Amino acid sequence: MLSDETISNTRLHRDTRLEPNAQPFIVSTNTQFHSSTSKQQQQQRRLPVERATSSRSSKSAVDAKNRAVSDSCMAATIGDLQWLKQSIRDGPIGSGEATSIEQTYGKDGLAPIHLAALHGRLNCLSYLVETVHIDIDLPSSTGWRPIHLCISKETGPRSFQCLQYLVAKGAQINITNDDQLTPLHQAASEGHVQCLELLLTHDADVYAEDSRKQLPIDLAKLWGHKKFAKLLA
Repeated sequence: MLSDETISNTRLHRDTRLEPNAQPFIVSTNTQFHSSTSKQQQQQRRLPVERATSSRSSKSAVDAKNRAVSDSCMAATIGDLQWLKQSIRDGPIGSGEATSIEQTYGKDGLAPIHLAALHGRLNCLSYLVETVHIDIDLPSSTGWRPIHLCISKETGPRSFQCLQYLVAKGAQINITNDDQLTPLHQAASEGHVQCLELLLTHDADVYAEDSRKQLPIDLAKLWGHKKFAKLLA
C-alpha cells in the first residue's frame, strides 16, 4: 500500500485532448519511466558509434587486402614462391572477393604475373599460370603482356626460359601493347638474339608496325643492335 507521503508526492497527468470521461493515469515519483522518445534518442546516440566501428572494420579489411596484393607483387619480383602463395591466399583472389582481376594490380599497374615475367621468375610465373589460373596474356595497365616483359637482357638466361615457357603455354606471339609493340619489337629493342630466334620459329610477324609505323628491324637499328638487324633483313 502507498504511504500518505508517496501519495502526496504523486503527480496527476491528464491529456486535455482525451475524452471527458477518460481517467487520469498516475506516475509515482518512486518509479522510473522511459518514453518511446527517450529510447529512440538512445538508439540514435548509439548509431554514430556503431557506424564508426563498422567503418574502422571495413578500412582494416581493405588495408589487409592491399597489403596482401603488395606482398604478392614483391614476392613475384624476388621469386619467393612460398611468400607468393601465402600472399595470394590472404588477398582478394584467395578469399574469392576479387570482382575483377584489376584488384590484384600493384600501384605501378603491374600484376604479380607481369613482375614474375619481368624479373625472370619462372617458378612464380608457372605457379600463377597453372595453379592460380591467371590469364597468360593478361594486360598491364598500359597493355604490356607477360610475353613482352619477359624479354630482357638484364635477366640473362632466365629471360629466354620464361619466354620458352610462355610460348609453350600458348601466349600469343604477335600480341600488342597500347603502343602496338609486339614481342618481336621488344626483342629488337633489347637486342636479344636468342629470344628473336625463338619468336621467328613461331611465326612472329617481322612486318608488324607499332603506333609510330616502326618495324622490329627499325628498332634494332635505332638501338644499335646490328646482329639483330641482319637477322631481320
